Amino acid sequence: MRKLQRIMKEKWNYLAIAIFILFTLIVSISFIQFVLKFSGSDISERLDDWSDYSACITALFAYVSLIFIYITYKNQSLANYKLQFDSTFFNMLQIQREILGSLAKGHFINRKACIIGSYSPDYSGELKYDDALKKIRKSYQPSPHTQISSDMHYFRHLYHIIKLVRNSAFNETQQREYIDIIQAQMSNEELFVMFYNVVFYGNKEYLLWLDDYGFFENIRPNGTLFDKLKVHFFPNTNFKHKAYEESESVDNY
Repeated sequence: MRKLQRIMKEKWNYLAIAIFILFTLIVSISFIQFVLKFSGSDISERLDDWSDYSACITALFAYVSLIFIYITYKNQSLANYKLQFDSTFFNMLQIQREILGSLAKGHFINRKACIIGSYSPDYSGELKYDDALKKIRKSYQPSPHTQISSDMHYFRHLYHIIKLVRNSAFNETQQREYIDIIQAQMSNEELFVMFYNVVFYGNKEYLLWLDDYGFFENIRPNGTLFDKLKVHFFPNTNFKHKAYEESESVDNY
């Protein structure tokens, strides 16, 4: 339904632009004809000539008025859209906080510790994509008995918030501002477990969204293996922290 509304909105925008261009051409041609007809002539005393002049000026004023009306309408439409979107977005964000609050205290700290405990954090060899995927799957759910259902409500609702932003009519810069709000409210432990969650379930479209937004750019390192895993699944993200940089800073300190 939302996709259909977006398509209809785009069609109306194209129609408005087409009408605007057509009206511009008509007014421009009329004005040029008027100038060519009367340029170089003395001031006319004929009523018909002044009537033509008045009609041309009226058309120009109508054209300018139409431009201002369209700009006002466009700005008002955008303002109304943003108002409605913000209401939905921040309501969903509040629900996300409530879902987080319903989880056991230290839930994501414990989930991160469980994931880290399933492998050695340092890895010096070459890591192929298939091997990286196996490590993710084994770490997120090391055995069939591992309970991951408690994560699902949290991450499913988070997916729908990000999808709301992705399907919005905002441009990429504006969408990124909303994504930054989501990201800023998440702890490093939440980002860390989410990283494993999205790769584990393998929604390729979702992975591309997160990569485009650089959603995990601020995630803190956890050994050289995690550095290799990050670039495998989010190659376009400019990660701000790397394990070897953290190690060097500690040594220098």
